[in-house]
Amino acid sequence: MQDIIKEVRYPVEVNGKWGFIGNDWNLVIPAIYDEVDYFSNGVAAVSLDGKWGYITVNGHSLLDINYDQAGPYSNNQAWVEVNNNYLIIDNSGIVLKEYTYEEVDEILSFSANLYLFEKDGRYGYLDNRGIVINAIYDEASPFDNGAAFVTLKNVSFFIDINGEVINFNNDYKFQEAFSEGLALVLNGNEYGYINRSGNLIIPFSKQLGSSFSEGMAFIFDSKIMKYGYINTSGTEVINSKYDAALPFINGLAFVREGKEAKVIDINENIRYSLPEKCSIDVDSYLKGLLFYNITVDGKEMVINRMSGEIRDFSE
Repeated sequence: MQDIIKEVRYPVEVNGKWGFIGNDWNLVIPAIYDEVDYFSNGVAAVSLDGKWGYITVNGHSLLDINYDQAGPYSNNQAWVEVNNNYLIIDNSGIVLKEYTYEEVDEILSFSANLYLFEKDGRYGYLDNRGIVINAIYDEASPFDNGAAFVTLKNVSFFIDINGEVINFNNDYKFQEAFSEGLALVLNGNEYGYINRSGNLIIPFSKQLGSSFSEGMAFIFDSKIMKYGYINTSGTEVINSKYDAALPFINGLAFVREGKEAKVIDINENIRYSLPEKCSIDVDSYLKGLLFYNITVDGKEMVINRMSGEIRDFSE
């Protein structure tokens, strides 16, 4: 389980401006910014008057707000955009590497000391020294444990940090990147899971799976059009009866059964119910923080993942 009870800083919009709340729902960083990003490594990108900079968890300025765009901090570095050029900077603002708009259209996520980047609709990888893997892929994911999931000419496969293909059984078509040591693959019209050695761990079946989270993956049974959950042995531990399902995080998962929206634990006990006419912001849900966003009757609100308490910061 993740330790999401630790002191958090979660972005909220108050009267058209953005700030951050702590565990007790109180604003710990005033809502004075036009836009904000999530905190990463104790630093968050914030925007005022069309420019971006960075603040610490105490709300203190780390770097002046004078960049055109700013990405999250990881490993004491971040990307920023200035005059259509991308700069990799350290936490003192010193430029480690500059990329021109002729080289890079957009820098995306960071993992394994590599940035995923886009150029002319294709994807590659770079770092604070130069382009490591050219932008040749139609789709690409961040690196995880030395492997990245990429697609080229409608074929999906894994590469290592040198861009070399990691070979598995050629009969398998990868559907998801590895998560908790397992990857979803397609063989004909059936789905199964293999490990990093290419061995089949969860036998093939007609049920479409998902990535694993906390030892559980949700599955979709197309015969009855319902969702359930399996464990890493492939055992269906929660029967397929739900109309919607999201991954388990800190022992809890969102599901919908008919009109009833609720959060359950791994024993399928209902921890709390949600308003009938609500939708989950999946991006914030998957962040794994103490809070995430939901929409109730068209109004965006914030929910405490553990207690189910919901508050509206727009008023």
